[in-house]
Amino acid sequence: MSKRGKRKGRNSKGGRQSLRGVKYSNAKRRAGQPKRRPNKQHRQRPVSSGASTRSAPSGTARSGTAEFASRISLLETKERAIQSRVNLDSIESDLNHIDGAFLDIPLKISEVNKRGFVFTRDMDEALALAEDEWLSGLENELDRELSSGVSKVAAASNALDRVMLQLSKPNQFIVDKAESELDQLDNLIRSTEQAIRGRYSAIKATIDEIYGDLNEANWGIDLLNDSEISLRGSESIVQVAEAEWEIDGEDEGPDGYLYLTDQRLLFEQKEEVAEKKFMFITTKSTEIQKLLVDTELRHIGTIEQSEEKRRRLQWGSDEILSMTITGQADLSRLRFHLKNQQAEDWKETMQFVLSGEIQEDRFDFDPESAGAEFVFPTTCPNCMAAVPPIPGGVSVYECEFCGTTIQAQKG
Repeated sequence: MSKRGKRKGRNSKGGRQSLRGVKYSNAKRRAGQPKRRPNKQHRQRPVSSGASTRSAPSGTARSGTAEFASRISLLETKERAIQSRVNLDSIESDLNHIDGAFLDIPLKISEVNKRGFVFTRDMDEALALAEDEWLSGLENELDRELSSGVSKVAAASNALDRVMLQLSKPNQFIVDKAESELDQLDNLIRSTEQAIRGRYSAIKATIDEIYGDLNEANWGIDLLNDSEISLRGSESIVQVAEAEWEIDGEDEGPDGYLYLTDQRLLFEQKEEVAEKKFMFITTKSTEIQKLLVDTELRHIGTIEQSEEKRRRLQWGSDEILSMTITGQADLSRLRFHLKNQQAEDWKETMQFVLSGEIQEDRFDFDPESAGAEFVFPTTCPNCMAAVPPIPGGVSVYECEFCGTTIQAQKG
């Protein structure tokens, strides 16, 4: 679900220690401070008189041709649109959004951890770095730049008001001047917004991505809770996608949801299937919900992704994820058409899970254990069933035969 954990060049052990200090100092500041930016009522900003406070001249008071009347009407419409932006409220809204996120996201991460999605350490780390930059002077600098920008825009807006008042007795010079002043004010607002937004765009992008990951995680958990899948005691969900299982490579197959955990790949069919039709219209249907694929990750060999355009008049390409399977007599290959997700992302995530690196993104991951090797017994101590090879980074295994929880020992 999260894309940040798959990046190359993850933090070194020393880097993690430094980041831990950043996270601690940020949490301490949050705990000792009330919620910042309470509507920013303390900021005194000059506000132009604006079109809303000036009575528009009536048509009977205007002189000139019908062309002037038409141009003036367009100018007034444009002015109302521009005046709605003179206080740079979109920038203010962004700053409030960023400021509140540093309090809101930790709570949402904790909630999603409790619901069963545990791979959120990368979100926490990304948020900590963004918050450290924000609280290390950037927030105050942006406040000053916003106030300065609003002052400049307000001055230009007031100058425009004086020109617009002269349209009660328009002539060619006044109308041309009003058009020019409107264009200048519009350009000033755009350039001011662009300059300020560029200062915080990276932080906002990080925050928006984290919110997106959290929404996706909650969506996946909701689907899992409504499925027939039972996770093992040590098993955790990683990613979910709406998908179609293309059995035997056919373009058509059962629709449902593809689940990736840190131990298995599962596909559950979940769709309405027509039972009766009349003149190509479905008159009776039934919902099928059935677990069709349950494959241990250790049985997955090669993983491939592709984009295929297989239908006439098709706008985009189908995202295809396929893999070879070993050690299972009933399956030798799996092929899925992913809906609304990229197969390349799934391939990278699966490789990340298979390598064991995914465990470093657990919210309760201990950096001191990084690099430690876990050794499992060869048989279950309860039923003596063979313990299969376990994916790297996994320290707890639930016996497939008797359900006994087996704790690995550090090698």
